[in-house]
Amino acid sequence: NECKALVMGELAIAMALLMLSTLLTLSTRNLVNYDFGFDARRMLSASSYLPRGHDTLTAEKQEALFQSSLGRISEMRGVAAVSTYGWKRFDDEHVMSDASREAEPLHLKRGYVEAGPRFFATLGTPLLAGRDFAAGDRDRGAVILSKRAATLLFPHGDAIGRMVKLGGERSTRAWLPVIGVARDLRFDFSPNPNATVDTAVYATTPGRAYSSSDLLIRPTRENPALNVSILRAMRDGLPPQAFTQVTSFVQYYDSAVRYRQFYERMFSFLSAASLLLGAAGLFSVMSYTVSQRLREFAVRQALGAAPRDVLKLVLRGAFELALGGTAFGALLSFWASAGVSTVLFGVKNTDPLSLIVAEITLLAVTMVAALVPALRAMRADPVDVLRST
Repeated sequence: NECKALVMGELAIAMALLMLSTLLTLSTRNLVNYDFGFDARRMLSASSYLPRGHDTLTAEKQEALFQSSLGRISEMRGVAAVSTYGWKRFDDEHVMSDASREAEPLHLKRGYVEAGPRFFATLGTPLLAGRDFAAGDRDRGAVILSKRAATLLFPHGDAIGRMVKLGGERSTRAWLPVIGVARDLRFDFSPNPNATVDTAVYATTPGRAYSSSDLLIRPTRENPALNVSILRAMRDGLPPQAFTQVTSFVQYYDSAVRYRQFYERMFSFLSAASLLLGAAGLFSVMSYTVSQRLREFAVRQALGAAPRDVLKLVLRGAFELALGGTAFGALLSFWASAGVSTVLFGVKNTDPLSLIVAEITLLAVTMVAALVPALRAMRADPVDVLRST
C-alpha cells in the first residue's frame, strides 16, 4: 500500500508537470504565431535621449537635430521608408467624436500613437479609407482611426471628414479632423498576456515636437551595416552623454518568445523525466504484485478463467492506480498552473484541453508500462505455477 501511494504521488506530480508543459507549449505557439497586422519583424526603431538635467540643447536645437537626422536617414541607401511615432497620454484618456449623441467616448488605456508623415506607408499597410498623414497635417492636427475605433465613435456614418477630440467633455483640446481609417493593427506588443489591447487611434497634434518621438524605419532588407549608419546619423550633433539606440521594432516580442521557449523546454524535460519515473514506479509495483498473485491467477485459470481475463484483471488494477494518480494530479495541476499564469500567452491556466492532453498521455504511458507484467501473468502456465508453489 505504501508503494502504491508513492507511485500515485509520482503520477500526480507527472500529471501536473505534463499539464504545465502543455500550457507552455500552447502559449509559445500562440506567441510565435502572433500577428501584428503588418511586417513588424522587418521594422527598425531608432531613438535618442538626453540625460536628466542636461540643458545644453534647447528644444528648438533638439528639434532641428532630429529633423536633420530624419532627413539623412530617409535618403540612405537601403531605407525604404521612415516616419516617427510615440505613445502619448492625454487628459482623461477618452476620445470624443462629434457624434457624441450617437456614441459613447472611447476609453484608451494605453494612450494614442503620435504619428508622423507617411506613417502607414512606412508600415507598409494601405488604409481602408482616406489618406495617410502628410507634413502639413502637423499645423492643424489630424487623426486616423482604426476600423474598430471608427465603428465605435461613428456607428451610423462614415468617419472621414468628421471631428474628434483627444479628451473628454471638459477637455480644452482642439477638435481634429479624421482623415483616414486604418486596419485593426496590433501596433503595440505587450508581454503581459492579461493586458487589454486598446482600440487604436493615431494622431498628429499641433505643437508636438518630433524630437520627443522615435523613428520608425522600414529597410529594404536586413543589413547590420545600415543599423550602424542610422546610429551615426542619430548621434550627429548630440552631446556625448546622449543615449542613442537602433533596435528591432519587435525586440520586446523576441525577448518574450525566447523567455517562454526557455520555460517550455525546461518543463517539457521535467515532465518527460517525471513521466518516466512514474511509469517505472508503476511497472515495478505491478511486477511485484503480479509475482505475488501468480498462484491466484493460476487457480483462476484452473477454474475456467481465460488468459485474457487475467490480462484484464492486471490492467484494471494498473488503470485504477493510474486513475487515482491523475485525479490527485488534476487538483495539483490547477494549483501549480496558477503559478505560471503570468507567463502564459493566449491561453488560460485552467485550459481544459491541456488537462485532457496531460491525462490521456499519462494514462497511455502508464498502461504501456503495466502491459509487460500483465502479459507475464497471462502467459504463465498455471500447471507450472501451481507445482512450483
